[in-house]
Amino acid sequence: MTDKERELLLRVDEVLFYIWDPINVSGSVAARDEYSSYTEDTFNRLLEAINFQEVAKFLLKLEVSRMGSFDDEETLERCEVTARYLFNYKENLMTEEREI
Repeated sequence: MTDKERELLLRVDEVLFYIWDPINVSGSVAARDEYSSYTEDTFNRLLEAINFQEVAKFLLKLEVSRMGSFDDEETLERCEVTARYLFNYKENLMTEEREI
């Protein structure tokens, strides 16, 4: 794993906790690892994704199938916002790596 990939993995973990946060635990330090089990899979999906919508679909599936969230507009919007953050991080970090 490159330094940029490690940085992206860290960002994925942070975005899942602070932005995605489907069960509203980001205000609790004790819950900091709540979404860590999803970080690597999300990171791998992000690396493969062509656009943010692919990542949003992945997050939506996680949230509905593993957390029992409703497949509604609010859930979709949360997943899309999160996916945009993740995809922007990916584009910025990987572009920097190619320019070096």
